[in-house]
Amino acid sequence: CTPLSNIPVFSNTIIAPAVANAADLSEFTSGSTNKNYFYLNNEEAGYTLWFSIKDPNARTAVVTGCTTRKDSVCIDVPDTAAANYNGISYTIVGIGDNAFRDQDRITNVKLQKHTEEIGSSAFAGCTNLSNFYVEPTKYRGNEYLLTKISYKAFIDCQSLTCLSFMNNVTDVGEYAFYNCTALTSLVAPSLTSMGNAAFSCCYSLSDIILSDSSLTYIPDNAFQYSCSDRSIECNLRLPSTIQSIGRCAFNNVNGIRKIYIPNVTSIGDSAFEDCHELKTVLTGDNLYWIGSYAFSGCDPMRYFVCKNDYVSLGTNALGYDNMRNYRGKKNTFTLWGTSNNSGLKRYADNNGFTYRKVSEAADLASKRYVDYEWAQPNVGSFWGENFKYYLNSAHRPYVSQDITNKSFDGICAGLATVSALTANGYLQVSDFAPGYEKIS
Repeated sequence: CTPLSNIPVFSNTIIAPAVANAADLSEFTSGSTNKNYFYLNNEEAGYTLWFSIKDPNARTAVVTGCTTRKDSVCIDVPDTAAANYNGISYTIVGIGDNAFRDQDRITNVKLQKHTEEIGSSAFAGCTNLSNFYVEPTKYRGNEYLLTKISYKAFIDCQSLTCLSFMNNVTDVGEYAFYNCTALTSLVAPSLTSMGNAAFSCCYSLSDIILSDSSLTYIPDNAFQYSCSDRSIECNLRLPSTIQSIGRCAFNNVNGIRKIYIPNVTSIGDSAFEDCHELKTVLTGDNLYWIGSYAFSGCDPMRYFVCKNDYVSLGTNALGYDNMRNYRGKKNTFTLWGTSNNSGLKRYADNNGFTYRKVSEAADLASKRYVDYEWAQPNVGSFWGENFKYYLNSAHRPYVSQDITNKSFDGICAGLATVSALTANGYLQVSDFAPGYEKIS
């Protein structure tokens, strides 16, 4: 819609058409503007909000629609609004379905403290929405009445960077924040449920802090393709209440380096497939199912420990690389289990991997490090110059030459596998470190 030409349209008239920018005059309306609803017009800011009554007795209402008339609109949803037809003031407690859908003119939104719920697709497609603020309740400190974010509520909000309003949210619907590509942090201490693909394709999401929540299930595709930059470590903290991880839940989340899932019983197909930087997985006693391709493509992973003899594993669940120059079985992959009768042992045999019993770990480590300087006092002058620790000539049988004489923060404790077994509770340090009492 280009500006009208200033050349006269009608040759026989003396009236020239006005020159105007169509973007300044056009209106875009989202959501519902039923004639039975009431509205609030903010002419200066360039928008009109439409409301419907939720509970006439409680005098509450929700935003159902929006009309915008210019670019870079800042929406300030009021705490209360008076109905045009009866003059009664209603408290605004929520945002209805599709209320601001595809309003790409909106850059800022402020909701008041009584907001309890954000409806389905409420802000879907608001591609320029960068600042979204919910006022906390003054009488409860830094807490919010907002508890529910519905299906596709913020899908494709590609400029949204912060979710500062999640403190009391308990329910996040399917695809709620799908493709919020600029989102960097998620802190949600009160979550009890999450829908499929809720945070999928959030490519910049590097902090996922759910440790204080009571989630029991990470659903299918929940974080798939999020935190995709391999050079940025994903700060992933899951709660101990998690019992099950769905299909493709963390598929292609390249930022994950380590996960701790002590109470998880099942891991779905492709749950961590192509997490190309994932190296360490710490599990608990009751893990009984690892789905097909669950850890395929976790290229740095060289061993896996499982405490449950009855664990079942799907096709290519463990021990397969998916790198650019190589796709296939890891030649040196080792599986650690509790007995030779385990599902892990059968999987190792069927795929040609090395299998070890965890009870052998201490003996293997002691033999490998029999002449290691375990008894050396933990004093800087014994290990380096000027109390600066480094790997010296005594370490050379055990480390590559390119790291000899490099500084480190403490005395090396030995084999990485043994460290993992210790973290899982199979070993004490004294089991594999002769002279431990001298450096304790």
